[in-house]
Amino acid sequence: MEEENNKYKNKHGTFTGQAEDAEVNTPENIDYGDYENDSGEGEDAELPPQLRGLNWGAFFLGWIWGIAHNLLITLLTLIPYVGFIMNFVLLFKGNEWAWQNRRFKSVDHFKKVQRIWLIWGIIYFLFLLFVVGSWLFVAYMMLMTRSKVG
Repeated sequence: MEEENNKYKNKHGTFTGQAEDAEVNTPENIDYGDYENDSGEGEDAELPPQLRGLNWGAFFLGWIWGIAHNLLITLLTLIPYVGFIMNFVLLFKGNEWAWQNRRFKSVDHFKKVQRIWLIWGIIYFLFLLFVVGSWLFVAYMMLMTRSKVG
């Protein structure tokens, strides 16, 4: 049993939790096929197939997300009516535009960065719901108070 436990220790005697000869999936040894990291190279950059999909971080955070990804077109989200449509454009084109306009270390790095944007987007959305809900509640209570007084 002691010999079994020793194979999980590194050269300093610290427990590693895995055998030294076990293969660990790090961004360096994951096979992405013919993928070449050409992120940040503009329109010539080809989005890897595994990154196709929706970008909810871009949808929720619009122009803030766009500035961080060097996309000035996202400032259109600030224009009434146009902004509503532009958010849906970002939802569908966000991954492609982010890959083209910002340099990422790897596909996994891209996924991690976009997941962080998603989390902050959800937080921002929930905050807005709370603020608008609170405002509507206060307005309703004021209306009810006026109708009872008059």
